[in-house]
Amino acid sequence: MGKLAVEVKALSRATEGIGAVWTGAAPAELAGRVVVVAIRRGVLTLRPDSSSTRYELDRWLRAGGEQRLISLAPVTLSRVKLG
Repeated sequence: MGKLAVEVKALSRATEGIGAVWTGAAPAELAGRVVVVAIRRGVLTLRPDSSSTRYELDRWLRAGGEQRLISLAPVTLSRVKLG
């Protein structure tokens, strides 16, 4: 397998793992309305389905949700951003 294929496979596994963490850690009212988009260089990108969901997600992340995701993640995360 080439270097790129190995990197893609590792990223795929990390994204699947963080998706499970997201579903378990997020409040029920947010979990189904936010999609895990990517993990790059320790930054998790989440995409909410609407501006109201974005606001709720931002409030949850600032109230300790970001730290919870970082601590539960199967890969090293430094921060969470909204996409």
